Formats: sequence, C-alpha cells, structure tokens
Amino acid sequence: MFLKPTSAVIGPNIAIEIPPETQRVDHEAELGVVIGRRCSRVSPETAMNYVLGYTVVNDVTARDFQKRDGVFARAKGFDTFCPIGPVIL
Repeated sequence: MFLKPTSAVIGPNIAIEIPPETQRVDHEAELGVVIGRRCSRVSPETAMNYVLGYTVVNDVTARDFQKRDGVFARAKGFDTFCPIGPVIL
C-alpha cells in the first residue's frame, strides 16, 4: 500500500514530467477505486456505500529512488506521477 500526494494527480492527456535526477521510471496500470464522499472507520459491510466508481490509474514510479530509499513515498510521489481517467464507471 502507498499514497500519492495531490500534486502527483493529473488528468488524461497531460504529460508526465520526469525529474532529471532519476534514471529509471516505470509505469503500471492500476484499478482506481473512487471514494464518493468523506468517510472514516467504515465497516466492511458498508464500505461499498462510499464507492462512487472505478477508473484507470497510471502508477508511475522512479525505481532508482525506490531502491535507494527502501520505501515508496518519494519514488511514487513526484508531481504528475499519477495520471487518472478519463472515465469513472
């Protein structure tokens, strides 16, 4: 599990900006679950009541940073490293 900062999120057809200090950037297609309203401590039985829909997410990662840091935070958190969409189903 990992988090992407809001500065990583971009819409479709917007260019991903590759930081000059990285040498290896990978991308992975992911299923994004779109939460439709604020929630906290939701039970498994009611969790689907908060799901608005699903979309495609491009999980972009600077692999050399991931290997060097040993964690995902910086490697996955660069600006523009989370293109989303264009459709929520």
